[in-house]
Amino acid sequence: MATSAIAFFGATGGCAAQALAQSLEAGYTCRARALLSTIAVARTPSKLTALLQSKHHLAPALLAQHLSVIEGNAKDIDAVTRTLLVSPPSSSSSSSSAAAVVDTIVFGIGAAPKLQLSLLRPVTVDDTTVCQDAARTILTALRQLSPAQPPVFIAISTTGLSPLRRDVPLPLVPLYQVLLAVPHHDKRAMELALLQDRGAAAAAATSTKTETETETTAASVLAGFVVVRASLLTDGAMRGTQKVRVGWEMEGPASAKTQLPAIGYTISRADVGNWIFETLLWPSPRADIGPHGRVVRGSAEWLDRMVTLTY
Repeated sequence: MATSAIAFFGATGGCAAQALAQSLEAGYTCRARALLSTIAVARTPSKLTALLQSKHHLAPALLAQHLSVIEGNAKDIDAVTRTLLVSPPSSSSSSSSAAAVVDTIVFGIGAAPKLQLSLLRPVTVDDTTVCQDAARTILTALRQLSPAQPPVFIAISTTGLSPLRRDVPLPLVPLYQVLLAVPHHDKRAMELALLQDRGAAAAAATSTKTETETETTAASVLAGFVVVRASLLTDGAMRGTQKVRVGWEMEGPASAKTQLPAIGYTISRADVGNWIFETLLWPSPRADIGPHGRVVRGSAEWLDRMVTLTY
């Protein structure tokens, strides 16, 4: 029986926590014949386990069997490397020296909002670069590990970032451009780091160098990414994937293939996490073989797309 591992970063966030809880509950899946093991990095491990037990009603025995919590900060490359590794590189000269890493990364990191004395930027966050810094740390760790089978990177982002078209209702444009400008700038920089790794940054970036760095990489360390751009998040109850409207677009050379994003006002964190699990994480008969021979959960149709979710 093959082992399939998922690394969660920002696992205490509402969207990622929902996907994590459902992943843990899934355990075995006969369709993929895979044992689902889950690894999470957390600054306070007890907070994560308490959340999973109290809010998501997961039994301690289930957590002990399927969850490994790595204590540390997502900007700490040592903690990130330990989270990504399933097994260390072989020291035998007769076998491959490549490290075995998780096959999927779920990235739900975000900063906490705070008020400041500013008419133009009244709302900021406690760490204005946490998303981009953490994403780049993960990519750097993967480059150092040079895995034989790169993982798929699922990043939870937000609407309002598309350089191609408006993807938020007109009444919300001032909110996005003023109140949410600081955290959204960080989210966009995180997206651009993924685009850059996949070789599309040159087409996605603007002419200024403030939006993304212009450094190039020899090859992608990812099998692909899916950026999940959710509309304004609520703590409402889960309605199910049938109630979620989905749109998508692609940036860079593949932008001509783009469809229209789904435009709406809100969506619950529970539904975002549920969509990620059911569409991107749950092994299904429709699983496709992606780059490097990697079995991509759900379907490879979502790879390298910016997916918008809303009601």
